[in-house]
Amino acid sequence: MMFRLMFNTSFVRSNVLLLSREDIDILWDAKEQFPEDFKVEVLFLDPDIVGSTIGIEVASGDEDETEGGA
Repeated sequence: MMFRLMFNTSFVRSNVLLLSREDIDILWDAKEQFPEDFKVEVLFLDPDIVGSTIGIEVASGDEDETEGGA
């Protein structure tokens, strides 16, 4: 699943932004494209504290992902 995320930083509390399907902007008319239990959690960290301890994980072969044409 791929999506685009835009938000105002004033909504970020305690370095976490949690959005559910109901938080998706209706103007984009995208709610029916996401399951009812859809959630996204965006974590913000201070780069000076984290340093180079974060690894990058690349997902491969999303077997559950399907594409449909309209």
